Amino acid sequence: MRYLPRFLLIAVASLLVTFSFTTSNSLAAAGGLTLPAGFVDEVAYDGLLAPRAFTFTPDGRVLVVERGSAASDNPNLASIRVFKNGTLLPTRAYTLNTCGDSERGLLGITVDPDFLNNGYIYIYYTRQATAGSVSDACAKGTFASGNTGGPRNRISRLTMSGDEVVPGSERVLIDSIITEQGNHNAGDLHFGPDGYLYASTGDGAVTWTSPDTGTLNGKIIRILPTAGDAGGYTTTGNPYDGDPLSRTCSLPSDIHAQGHSTGPCKEIYAKGFRNPFRFTMQPDMAGIPGTGSPFIGDAGQNTWEEVDQVQTAGGDYGWPVREGFCANGIMCTPPYQSGGYDNPIYAYSHKVGSSSVSSVIIGGDFYTGGANYPPQYMNNYFFAEFERGFISRLVYNAGQWVVQDFATGGSGIIGLKRGLDGNLYYLTFTSPTARINTIRRIRYVAPANAAPARNYFTTDTPTLTWNRVTFAHHYVLQVSKTSDFMGAPTYQAGNNLSYMLPSLSDGFYYWRVAACSSTVTCGNWSATDTFVVDVP
Repeated sequence: MRYLPRFLLIAVASLLVTFSFTTSNSLAAAGGLTLPAGFVDEVAYDGLLAPRAFTFTPDGRVLVVERGSAASDNPNLASIRVFKNGTLLPTRAYTLNTCGDSERGLLGITVDPDFLNNGYIYIYYTRQATAGSVSDACAKGTFASGNTGGPRNRISRLTMSGDEVVPGSERVLIDSIITEQGNHNAGDLHFGPDGYLYASTGDGAVTWTSPDTGTLNGKIIRILPTAGDAGGYTTTGNPYDGDPLSRTCSLPSDIHAQGHSTGPCKEIYAKGFRNPFRFTMQPDMAGIPGTGSPFIGDAGQNTWEEVDQVQTAGGDYGWPVREGFCANGIMCTPPYQSGGYDNPIYAYSHKVGSSSVSSVIIGGDFYTGGANYPPQYMNNYFFAEFERGFISRLVYNAGQWVVQDFATGGSGIIGLKRGLDGNLYYLTFTSPTARINTIRRIRYVAPANAAPARNYFTTDTPTLTWNRVTFAHHYVLQVSKTSDFMGAPTYQAGNNLSYMLPSLSDGFYYWRVAACSSTVTCGNWSATDTFVVDVP
């Protein structure tokens, strides 16, 4: 059986890397995409050890989950790290015990929609066996042996105060997701526009669990975290919530052997997935149906990699009976038949011709504006390929999603999402043992314009600088606290390459610059960038 993703197998000696980069510029030499004209691929955040996932907080911080603790790089420890004002804070926000073998570990993280008020974040991780249940805290095969105390994948809520998690604040929500052989854990987390928390789970290397409604494996699950309800969440609106035999399946003892389930799990939203490692929630895009639908990259076994759009609660995407549009293991051709299952919106071959090159799809995110990408990229869905290093996009046209190329030459891409500034960011995992893993930013710099520089200021009258544009007569710039620049003033900078702003209050700002000709006609705005004012 193929293990996904291969980069997570820490013990593979061939993955050891001897680079000793010390600066962001050097790190950029370790990777970088070949992109369409006008785009640049740059390091945004670096110095990470075996990272698995990242998310943005509404106030501009970046939370990243990585291996180890402050004192040890032990794979059975994991930490939440915080980037603030572009700098990796030395103090870890949170460290916990986990099982870090194979594809296990601290795998997913997201923030509550009301994070700025409640400080809640949610994590998905492989917890160790309960004390005394097995001799090996990260034992395999414990579900088959009937040991409910063995390792399981868990979803928990934590509370942050400032840049750290409040000690003792963990609230376990779900503790029953099987991880039988260490692989096929999935583990992504996102909130939908309905306020519900969605999570992806793999089949846990037990394929019958994927279509079985008595387990939470091979599913998209949907819960509404609440403070007062028993178990900490409700499941109203899920397809099995109203079934008289349905039950919550949050504890290991709630999951039974094949054929012995006492009723469907209320948490299930959709089923029939193999390893939906990364997904996103479809935003509201004019003229495109499916707002609020999970958009999923489901990693295949030997034949197909697929993108699934869950538009209807209760959908069944076919694993292990089907893979892609076809019966499992079959390279069928159009016209595709559903066979009673939900078809993907797009699938591509797992193999490249007769070569030994294989594939691992990494679900991505939508570009919805704010970063000055050219119009043809608006409302495109971008996804990545771990093994083959490309990023492609799906374009909605005449009622269907059509694939288009975007980038090649990537290395170790394990996550791709839209940032607060509208740009796409992707996470690389190129070494499990060295701090050379990065979050990179894909930014558009119009060929006829300049890109502003990112800054952090301790004065209330910051000076912004930019690059010279050939034949420019003068420059104008805008500064705003919102990424849409609604009502933002326009500053005239003359032919200078810098401008001192009037007094600003502390906070997070967006800015952009444009070059103008002598006839006062200005070019396109540059890509939007950000800065922070923090006066001591």
